Amino acid sequence: MVAPIHRQIHQAITEDRELRSLIVGDPCGPQSVRALATAITANFYTRLTRVSFWKAALTDSGVLALCGAIPNLHSLSILELVDADMTQASCAALGKALTDRNSPLLSTLRLDYNSLTSSGLASMSGALRRGACHRLACLSLGFCELDQQAGAILADVMTVPRCALKELNLEGNRLEDAGWEELSSGIRRNTSLAVINLSNNRFGNSSAAIEAFRDAFAENRSLQTIDIDGNLVGDAGAVVFTDMLHHCPHITEFKISSTVSPDLYRALKVVVHSHRGRPARHQDRPASKTKHARQQKNDDAKRKALIDEFLESQAMQRLELGSQRRC
Repeated sequence: MVAPIHRQIHQAITEDRELRSLIVGDPCGPQSVRALATAITANFYTRLTRVSFWKAALTDSGVLALCGAIPNLHSLSILELVDADMTQASCAALGKALTDRNSPLLSTLRLDYNSLTSSGLASMSGALRRGACHRLACLSLGFCELDQQAGAILADVMTVPRCALKELNLEGNRLEDAGWEELSSGIRRNTSLAVINLSNNRFGNSSAAIEAFRDAFAENRSLQTIDIDGNLVGDAGAVVFTDMLHHCPHITEFKISSTVSPDLYRALKVVVHSHRGRPARHQDRPASKTKHARQQKNDDAKRKALIDEFLESQAMQRLELGSQRRC
């Protein structure tokens, strides 16, 4: 008979007092976490560098118990509470635990698939700012029921002095156009972010929001990977981003909904593909600058031709539609 998960955890950490990583991928409930928190508070297992609970059904009471032990985990670098049945009720406790003067400075914080809401995020904002200005490089808040208010909160986090944040995941929330406009101000002023996932956030209805992101993506020269798939960015928005990418060689991956016009989707992919490997070719073969310039000129011509072809086809469709209506 398999022992309950909390007994398995206890056995594992009893056999190895030098345990560095604790990863639980089964439902264990708050009881197991309370036992672990008690052991940590008693100065056992304080060398843990990673604590990960995935679908562990911790609930708020389990998260609260863990929060009481976090200040004793001085070496903790990675904290993952994914699909943990955590709500905004325990966000304040987590925020307080991570701002304690003795608390660890995390490099990775993943809280995906929890009902945090923007109110819960606001109660953790102090901890996120503290982490971001030290060593928090990865923040993942996918499917956390964040709304428009989260945009301003996260923009504030991204603009702390010496921000260390390199990866931000906001997939599956509801920031919509208003939240994206607020977030774009933070992206524009940030100088560390390399990867951002903004997919499935109901954004793209407003031309102002699209233009705000265009300007933010263009000005943030550290950005390399951008995902805006699953949003409401139509052909008009795709044209805006394609033109922007033409002037942003630092962006080497850009995901957008494949529901846009096939010609325009192909044009955007051609632009992004041309950015890959460009610095390496320039460094490895300095004697071929003329050839490189000629290739870049050809790529530019191809991009322009594809975009012009798309715009011309759209204009023809409008003329044909107008003729049909007059008839």
